[in-house]
Amino acid sequence: CTLKYDWNATFQWTKTSGKTPTENTGPTYDHTTSYSVTGSYIYIEASPQIPGDAARLFSDWMEPNEVVCIQFWYHMHG
Repeated sequence: CTLKYDWNATFQWTKTSGKTPTENTGPTYDHTTSYSVTGSYIYIEASPQIPGDAARLFSDWMEPNEVVCIQFWYHMHG
């Protein structure tokens, strides 16, 4: 599955591996790669944002008659 940034959104998601740049706020690794720091994940830096700001991702079109499985894992601090 390929996700695309919404470049018209207020702020953007960031792809990274290992820890997030802000101390103690994110996961230390992508859990889907057997707890390896070589995996990657996306995150948003929410601290500088204000209510109403949005960071969006889009997927390719999925036909209604397709069998689709979407998994979403999250880590939240604060």
